[in-house]
Amino acid sequence: MGGFREKINSNAFNSVLENNPDTRALFNHNADQILARSSSGTLSLSVDDTGLRYSFEVPEGLSYGDDLLVNLKNGNITQSSFGFVVEDDSWGQDEDGN
Repeated sequence: MGGFREKINSNAFNSVLENNPDTRALFNHNADQILARSSSGTLSLSVDDTGLRYSFEVPEGLSYGDDLLVNLKNGNITQSSFGFVVEDDSWGQDEDGN
């Protein structure tokens, strides 16, 4: 995105975890492919020194979950991302003009 970078405040997740009892882990941000959900107790969320920490077990027999596990095992998928809504933001430039 041409030098565009997002920085997320280290406290950004604190109120979200307190005020959102129903966070979902989705495959490819697809609401039809739920892997786990905090309201059902299958998704664990916490905040540590690095940021948001999450964990879940892929349900047995879940076809897209099985595909995810194979791709993780083979090293084809090595990252994850999260969706969010920006409530407050600011813009600035670094020394390189980005």
